[in-house]
Amino acid sequence: MKTLEYPMAATTLTKEHWDALMSPILRICLPKGGYSSNFPHAIMCGPTDFGGQGLMHPWYNQELSHLETFWEETSLESHTGELFGNLVETLRLELGFPGYLTSIPYTRMEMCATTSWITKLWASSSMFNMQIHDPFPLLRLSRVNDQHIMPTLAADPHLSDMDLQHLNECRMFKEAVTLAHLTTVCGRYLEQSATTPQKAHTLQTCTWLRKPTHLPPSYWTLWKTTILLLFTHPTSTKGELTSPLDEWTIDPTQNWTWWPHRSDSGTRTLCQKGNLYHHSYTAPHRSRRQTRLRINTPYRKSEIEINFVKILFFDNSRAG
Repeated sequence: MKTLEYPMAATTLTKEHWDALMSPILRICLPKGGYSSNFPHAIMCGPTDFGGQGLMHPWYNQELSHLETFWEETSLESHTGELFGNLVETLRLELGFPGYLTSIPYTRMEMCATTSWITKLWASSSMFNMQIHDPFPLLRLSRVNDQHIMPTLAADPHLSDMDLQHLNECRMFKEAVTLAHLTTVCGRYLEQSATTPQKAHTLQTCTWLRKPTHLPPSYWTLWKTTILLLFTHPTSTKGELTSPLDEWTIDPTQNWTWWPHRSDSGTRTLCQKGNLYHHSYTAPHRSRRQTRLRINTPYRKSEIEINFVKILFFDNSRAG
């Protein structure tokens, strides 16, 4: 058994695989110990207090080895611990949930995760109701009243697990984590590109390692229907949010290079290109006419912030 224990920290065999592996071993070893070769394995692995032989099933031993290795390496901040950190952050971004790994409902979200060593640890921890509070960064909200997209979708009982997987792939394709990635800067409306395959606004710098390269049109039809149903007023034709977003809790100007603001008088967009800024206006009439005013002045932060405050509603005292 010791020979089998040495690689357990790295193996991810299922319980069925371990049963198949142990079957020929026990068939030989049981008669040597005075037992029939057909002696029930459940009794062999049962606790001695209840008449069992106290042999730990190798699958349980493997899962405990995973948990022990995870905490040892992360607490030591070793090279392996850094790799674990990359796995946790990648999985957290892939699932789109804000909390610790074990706070994510495994049975609901397992189809959205890429199978790996860390997902096996997540599965066994959820099975035995163990809580793991890892030291790695969590997904932050960007505004007051902001909300993470995937927990809202996962809580909808009308969406099947397959629907949830398709929606999550759309979210990763757009590189969106919270509702703030999909809204206008005033926080009252969905951006026009929120329901399309166009990339969402960049609010924090993230590396999307598991982003899909292409999705079929049926995925985007489901995405559009679901996003409008769950986040906007049912009678709104402009994508007005049921719960408007308020002040920023981060500085969106660090990564966001264009700022749309929608109102009854039309849509105004300020776009940064290098050191120059371009202002465009789209009238709200059926026959749209767009005009552009080019600002050919060097970037000066103080002047730009004064001009942005009317559009951004950005409170610098809350920036973090």
